Amino acid sequence: MARIALEKELQILKNLLLDMAKIVDEMVNGAILAIDKLNPELAKRVIEFDDQVDYYENMVSQTALEIIALQQPVAKDLRFIITAIDIAKNLERIADQSVNIAFRVLDIYNIREKSIPQCKVTIIEMANEALYMLQSAINAFVTESVQKAYSVIE
Repeated sequence: MARIALEKELQILKNLLLDMAKIVDEMVNGAILAIDKLNPELAKRVIEFDDQVDYYENMVSQTALEIIALQQPVAKDLRFIITAIDIAKNLERIADQSVNIAFRVLDIYNIREKSIPQCKVTIIEMANEALYMLQSAINAFVTESVQKAYSVIE
């Protein structure tokens, strides 16, 4: 019975992370599009998601601590919980960077000439590569594939 309860709690934690990852993915996509189109509305939308990501980070941490306190997980389960906290922290950092990019888009938009620097193509290529890596890492997490995780860092 205790194992079933623990597995249920771990699934809740995993679902929180996946929901958070979807929002962060949207934020990164939005930031890239905001740069590409120099679109202030897209930039504002990215900024609006920030509080939601902060909420999810807190929920992941709170849920993880409750699982540790009430279920006393060991070995693989404990490693998963600790990793979940770290993943949430990193997703929140990615979201913060997306917000920073969105603010820079607004700054550029408000400048008279409204032009993005010459390196726009390079910036967008780098951003798309980062987005691909994020999506691949999330996929590796969902499928629990060590091979996919290694492919992200190669």
